[in-house]
Amino acid sequence: MEEDYDYESLGNNTSMGQNALAGAFAGVAEHCAMYPTRMQVIQIVNNPSFKTASRNLWRGVNSVVLGAGPAHALHFATYEYCKETFVGNEGHSTIGFAAAGACATLAHDGLMNPFDGK
Repeated sequence: MEEDYDYESLGNNTSMGQNALAGAFAGVAEHCAMYPTRMQVIQIVNNPSFKTASRNLWRGVNSVVLGAGPAHALHFATYEYCKETFVGNEGHSTIGFAAAGACATLAHDGLMNPFDGK
């Protein structure tokens, strides 16, 4: 019988650092594409040429990298660690996956919320 392939997993032999790095890259890419910074939007609206728009796409990204990178790295690493702890080799456990997601969200929000304040 053919074994199911978990396309969302990096594999069973990945380290916590690899999970954290994958999470950091995914978080930065998501935030840059889905939540453009104020600096990106203002520059594109005032001068809508393609050259200016593509150059200004990267304005303000450093703040996204500094905020979203560590938070998503912590989120992914925590999720993978908790998933392995709660589910292990059982295969599928809805409660285990939900608990791992809750732990990862708490870790992520615990890091990000202090920085989101005014």
